[in-house]
Amino acid sequence: MKNFKRRAATVGLAAGLMAGGGLVAVPAANAAPPTMADWQYNTKAECERVAYAKLNEAFRSGWMIDRYIPCHQRNGNYWGGSIYYA
Repeated sequence: MKNFKRRAATVGLAAGLMAGGGLVAVPAANAAPPTMADWQYNTKAECERVAYAKLNEAFRSGWMIDRYIPCHQRNGNYWGGSIYYA
């Protein structure tokens, strides 16, 4: 069933392109960057893992970073950080 749906989608796309239609989907890399990212986790290790993943995503996407606030203790029990994009 999965292959049938995949083939049907491919045939439908090909038919639409041959009929003069264009692709409507915009690649995610060309999308506007978010204005900020903020996270909060129970442990410092989890917080840092997410921070590095978000920084890598920003660098790979070419997004300019205005300000990075590394993981720090919030509200006594949680660890959090933020990234502000330019």
